[in-house]
Amino acid sequence: AVYFDQLEESGKDLSYTIRFPYEISWFTNYVTEDFTSLFRALEESIIEYYANQTDRAVPEIDLKMKQLPFPPTAFNFFLQVLDLGLGLLVIISFLYTAATITKELVIEKETRIRESMLMMGLRQWVLWASWFIKQLLFMFVWVVAYTILFKYAGVWPRSDGFLIFIFFLLYITSIIAYGFFISVWFSSPRIALFVSFVVFFLSYIPSFFITGFDQQIPYNGKLALALFSNTAFDLRLRVISILEQSQLGLQWDNVSEPLSIDNPLNMGAVFGMLIFDILLYMIIAWYVDAVKPGTYGVPKPLYFPFLPSYWTGRPLECRKRSEDEVVERPPWYDGGAHEEEPRDREAGIKIQNLTKTYTPAIFSLLKGEKLAVDSLNLNMYEGQITALLGHNGAGKTTTISILTGFKDVTN
Repeated sequence: AVYFDQLEESGKDLSYTIRFPYEISWFTNYVTEDFTSLFRALEESIIEYYANQTDRAVPEIDLKMKQLPFPPTAFNFFLQVLDLGLGLLVIISFLYTAATITKELVIEKETRIRESMLMMGLRQWVLWASWFIKQLLFMFVWVVAYTILFKYAGVWPRSDGFLIFIFFLLYITSIIAYGFFISVWFSSPRIALFVSFVVFFLSYIPSFFITGFDQQIPYNGKLALALFSNTAFDLRLRVISILEQSQLGLQWDNVSEPLSIDNPLNMGAVFGMLIFDILLYMIIAWYVDAVKPGTYGVPKPLYFPFLPSYWTGRPLECRKRSEDEVVERPPWYDGGAHEEEPRDREAGIKIQNLTKTYTPAIFSLLKGEKLAVDSLNLNMYEGQITALLGHNGAGKTTTISILTGFKDVTN
């Protein structure tokens, strides 16, 4: 509102106060809250009113504003057009790759290839590292191609080429981490492929809010939205575009400098958020994969990162029997139904009261739990070939799957 403290018809003395709603009174930026616009409109109206009273001509005043200090800005129509869809085009070009990474990881899990390699002694971190290196080498060609295109094709000619290279290298690394993150939640390749497509595209949506409400979204809010790697990628595109139009480009000396006094966003912060996204995706993938391995694999407890044995790799203690030790028959032993245990051989595997039950699906709850292995006791001796014989459904495959780590034991 405009409150006139003193108003005289003669026009000799005029006093007024401009009052804004209390909801925005904390935001004291005169330009963005339209204070200067209202003030200019009032002054021009007052001048025009009293000029008409005295038959004087009102001169046309050309008012311009410039922020100081501020780098020179050159309008680039090409960059303005690219800003409208450049980020979306680049993200779409990697959409199939991101979904394929997820699908291949789930296929490896579904076909038991992964558990077979782990069963043969492959370390889990080596398996993840092999996937990471494979995808990084495959996508490295795109990093080089995009670097040459953006640097030497007139898109970002003033920016440092190595920084552009790092820019795209971090982005493809985040795509690989994204594929790891999505793959651990699913056991079906088709569902994982579909979800990866949808989530990857939706992670770009927050960038539209940043574009439409750039002044309203605070600095920390933009960094929070940058938890989506595609949003962080689009933010970096906008930062470089602004630096290019400022005739500076992205350089090592302005990586950590804010874009302007009113916009504290800088390339260093966006780089940091993308690195944080990569670490966050990989840590979540590592944890969920351990506690929820899927159809095959033995889940670890929720608190496994706090177990010293997980980090030290302490082997299981195995007590060997001495030659003079008397072997006692177990309580379940029945001479008529069991073969005599050999006394001259060492048992490499001892199974005691092994039980495995399967929980029925949601549509077959009335059938109850299915008992696959019922209190199995078996010793497998060194120097012998052990085979399990039995009818279909006797639990042979389930027993071997438990021993090799494909399935978890119930009791």
